[in-house]
Amino acid sequence: MASSSRFVATIHSGIKEIGLIILASVLPLLFFGCAGSGDYWNDRANDLPDIFDFKCGSGVGLVGAKVEITDYIGTGLGLFVGSAREKYGREIVTTDGIAIWLGIFGGEGISPACQSHEGYKPECFCLLYHFHGDQIYGDNSPPLTSRFRFGGEVFLFFPWLGFYINLGELVDFVVGFTTLDIAGDDKPPPELNSSSGGPLERLTDKKESRSSSDLYPYFWRAKGGEQWVSQRFHEPEHVSWTEVYWHSDPKWDSCVPESWQLLWLDIDGETWRPVVTKQAYGMELDKYNRVEFEAVKTLGIKLVVQLKDGLRGGIHRWKYGD
Repeated sequence: MASSSRFVATIHSGIKEIGLIILASVLPLLFFGCAGSGDYWNDRANDLPDIFDFKCGSGVGLVGAKVEITDYIGTGLGLFVGSAREKYGREIVTTDGIAIWLGIFGGEGISPACQSHEGYKPECFCLLYHFHGDQIYGDNSPPLTSRFRFGGEVFLFFPWLGFYINLGELVDFVVGFTTLDIAGDDKPPPELNSSSGGPLERLTDKKESRSSSDLYPYFWRAKGGEQWVSQRFHEPEHVSWTEVYWHSDPKWDSCVPESWQLLWLDIDGETWRPVVTKQAYGMELDKYNRVEFEAVKTLGIKLVVQLKDGLRGGIHRWKYGD
């Protein structure tokens, strides 16, 4: 799966570089005076490769092929077990399990227990793409604007490949020249920092965990003591809740912390203050621990933990919102 992820990311990066050259050399002549900031043209260059979606993976089974007209309608013929990474605009989605394409029936990512895998794909066998509704997209879902696309996929005994034109992202690219951002992807992601450990990107990626003992969490390297992770925003944001999915595995000397709290960064950019909440800071396993608090306008949030003596701590996912 790592090689397929690198393949998809490389293609996306290559298209972006080509787009940046085109935008920097040609479009300023057409839109001179419209917007001159570097961020503006960098956003347009980032939007361009979002139009082209790719899928790359592998599996074992019969030859298959399918076509899609939007993410909700499709038809195909094939049967195999595979795993693939798929680009939806700027998001990467995982499909892992059985794939069945039988005309307008079928599904992808089907497990023997009829449960959703790491991807957003079906919970069980059903009408092809009928399962693409929000009720089972979940947190690993692609954005709504990225689901309106057309293209197809093929499975050739081992490789699983696909290509799509993303109409929603095409609209986002075009109207982006007016500074509208219908996909909501022009804002840069928060800057992640920590007292120790890594890799930080695992804290906020889209891959959901099945249990607290899953592999590849974010780890603090130190054992015991106070540790922290933070997200700094590029501009003030309103935040009123946070969710933490803790890691716990005796094999790694990792367990939930002794205690934890959330701080918010004052608009002065220097002062961290505790949020005001009447809720307990949860430390339950195999689920998100949600804390709601009085809304704040902040330049960042910091999660501070007190680890148990002689033990590490880890987080699978850390979310926030208003």
